[in-house]
Amino acid sequence: MTSVNVLTVLGLSYDIAGAVFLGLAVIANRAEKIALLSGTGWGHNKYAGPAMVEQRNDGWVGLGLLVCGFGLQMANEWYKPGGWMLVYGLALLGALAAAYLGVRRRLVDIGAKAVEEARAARRKAANEVG
Repeated sequence: MTSVNVLTVLGLSYDIAGAVFLGLAVIANRAEKIALLSGTGWGHNKYAGPAMVEQRNDGWVGLGLLVCGFGLQMANEWYKPGGWMLVYGLALLGALAAAYLGVRRRLVDIGAKAVEEARAARRKAANEVG
């Protein structure tokens, strides 16, 4: 591979990773999870909020990786890097994906808590009006 293609290869790698995360946000639900999400509950479905937060987080990560990937491909037209950049760029992609997957559950918990707080505030406001 020539150094002319390094940023293009990196950009495509980031695009693929971004597409995978966007795919996770849309199609990764198993039948059991879909059954929980489609059910009803008293007041609200307690599974829907965390699932939506998870989808939003995966979507933002996927979008960010796609933007970075396209930016790297565009940068290849202006800058011709050396071959070492491919190794570092792929290592960075792997580290970013691993870091996100490592904190993904915690981010969902934080988002779900925020959803619950917003729901409680909405209920409180409705009770004060009524």
